[in-house]
Amino acid sequence: MLLFFIVPEFAGFIWGEEITDWAHAGTVTEPTETGRRLYWLLEKLFEDGGSWVNLSIGVLLLVWLFWDWKKPEYR
Repeated sequence: MLLFFIVPEFAGFIWGEEITDWAHAGTVTEPTETGRRLYWLLEKLFEDGGSWVNLSIGVLLLVWLFWDWKKPEYR
């Protein structure tokens, strides 16, 4: 969960512009259609930087997971 929700958002906030530029260059120079589509998708994912909504969801899920792990078991 940490790698899926939180780390990509931090990368988007910190290196979003660089990732977008790199992906755009890959879209232009990639010889295969599949490769161009993957670069295009990566460019669209990071073009606006990180998402506060996704980061908030990831943090809330992490808090919920920790809370559920720490609560006492009633049997």
